[in-house]
Amino acid sequence: NNGISLVLSERISHIVLPKPYDIKLLTSLCMASNGDLWLGLDTKLYRYQFASKQMQLTATASGKITCLFEDSKRNLWMGTINHGVAYMAGGKAKIIIPKVEAIANATVLSIQQRSEEIWLAGLNGIDVLREEKETGQYTYKGHYSKKDGAGSDYIYALHKDRNNNMWVASDGGSVRQYNGHQFISWPALSDAAQQVAYAIAEDNKGKIWFADLDYKLNCYDGKIWRKYGTWTRE
Repeated sequence: NNGISLVLSERISHIVLPKPYDIKLLTSLCMASNGDLWLGLDTKLYRYQFASKQMQLTATASGKITCLFEDSKRNLWMGTINHGVAYMAGGKAKIIIPKVEAIANATVLSIQQRSEEIWLAGLNGIDVLREEKETGQYTYKGHYSKKDGAGSDYIYALHKDRNNNMWVASDGGSVRQYNGHQFISWPALSDAAQQVAYAIAEDNKGKIWFADLDYKLNCYDGKIWRKYGTWTRE
């Protein structure tokens, strides 16, 4: 029915997108710290305010929006297909494109923050930006790829855990953890299905979860990995 279901503070909230918005164009969601919901619909960025139940067109990206992320300074980042990233500073409507040639034409599938760094993952490994305190601009810090230990050059998702470790979910390299010095892998994640991880999440106990190619859930409790039964996709 052209709607979105969200679990908010242990309750389910259902949002029906008003016409002419089409849920089939939805590519990404981000819940902002002020309670607004940001939606990427193809190339357009919308803000949904729960109080007024209104959708507001805020920006149009150069390419299809693939992911949204709000950093610690309330900058809203947008990843795109073949057009790198852009962000809105402090939630303001002005779009800023980092002047970094290395990511200008990148396809970005996931964005996360680790300390003062912004990590961008996609179809060419991981690129890292860092904010210069003097100017407030973001500069290029470096790149991680399969040869650097990231597991694969096809990175689908990033997750920064409560201990400031960055987790990487990839196609061909399973799940890796970056601890600030190196990428860590696990021999236990050895079967073919586990080599593909599309998404990764952390629960309220600090356990790390990912779903593999066979739609089975894998969980890491800080010591060992456990694999659970198949879940079905309707």
